[in-house]
Amino acid sequence: MGVQKIDSKDLALRDIFKDFYSVPDYQREYVWESEQVEQLLSDVYEAYSDRRELADSEYFIGSLVCCPGKDNLVELIDGQQRVTTAFLFLCAMRDHLVDVGETPSRVLEQQIEDFAVDDHGDEVTRQRLVLQYDDSGDILVRIARRSIPEDPEHTRSIDNILSAYTTIRAFLRNHFQDRVEELRPFWAFFTQKVKLIRIETRSVAHALKIFETINDRGKGLDAMDLLKNLMFMNADTGQFDALKRLWKELVDTLYDAGEKPLRFLRYFIFSEYNVDRLKEEEIYDWFLKNKELCAYDVDPVGFVRDLLKAAKAYVLFLRGKDSHGETNRYLENMGYLSGAARQHLILLLAARRLPRDAFSELCREVENLFFVFIITRENTRDFERNFARWAPEVRGIRNL
Repeated sequence: MGVQKIDSKDLALRDIFKDFYSVPDYQREYVWESEQVEQLLSDVYEAYSDRRELADSEYFIGSLVCCPGKDNLVELIDGQQRVTTAFLFLCAMRDHLVDVGETPSRVLEQQIEDFAVDDHGDEVTRQRLVLQYDDSGDILVRIARRSIPEDPEHTRSIDNILSAYTTIRAFLRNHFQDRVEELRPFWAFFTQKVKLIRIETRSVAHALKIFETINDRGKGLDAMDLLKNLMFMNADTGQFDALKRLWKELVDTLYDAGEKPLRFLRYFIFSEYNVDRLKEEEIYDWFLKNKELCAYDVDPVGFVRDLLKAAKAYVLFLRGKDSHGETNRYLENMGYLSGAARQHLILLLAARRLPRDAFSELCREVENLFFVFIITRENTRDFERNFARWAPEVRGIRNL
């Protein structure tokens, strides 16, 4: 194998937005909420306010990892939250200038959209940032072209992007009103003094590996995001579409049920493997150390498919149904008995492949056990470990 070349550059946003970027459809969606957007804007504004006291004041907002993509686009593997927010800032700045009767500069317009040449040598008009994951729809294009629909489609990504744009518009109104003589210097500071480190590789696989290294041990992202990246690292590019579809269904299944993905991952590990102690912050490291046990390196698509099946069963159990979708009165009762407790799901996940009669009998026993736990006021933290210890025994059961 040849040496993998890495280029690292310290770039201001004006230099970042000289290129055209795409966020591939297997990457996680835009998840920043107004709190993160406001924090970034406040931090930049504070640095801007201090610029007279601090000569050559600059503000660093992190790193991005990228690699060459199709049609002379740069694929963003990591850093899309910051880059998308910065792009939305440019759109909001332009729109604020228009609203106060000013003409945005040509430079600002070109930081949002410009001419480019595709792989066929044709000249095309492109936004500096294109989102390729389905849940974003065309909302970023609509914002870039000042054609936001009155009643947009609602997905998590679209709602978060629109919220971020609205937050930036409000920030500009609150801090600058129609004082263009103050607004333009802030735009100049934002694009010339706000910097990122752009790490460029020659392949997607290498970029994914660097992404993992940067976010090691969950410091940048949680275990769910890192596990997704790990699956793509172990997959062939021909498997990316299947992985993307399965992972989206997995996340949507848990999200629609209002369940915490990391709790599900912990309980999945307890139910499938001989583990009875594991903290949330240890989940990703556990998967890294147990790839032979999980076999995701051999069949990442199959592993994610199993995760999805378990997540669907998990949600059905919460809704008082068995893994076939049939109402189970013992599970319904546990919904009333357990309240916010979820520990019994460890045993139910371990038993999800049982025949219906055996599964129903287990549910009856667990309901009885929960009742005893409640009237004796047993600490739920204690019986979580008991359920994890019993899970291997339950997995060994084959019939009533």
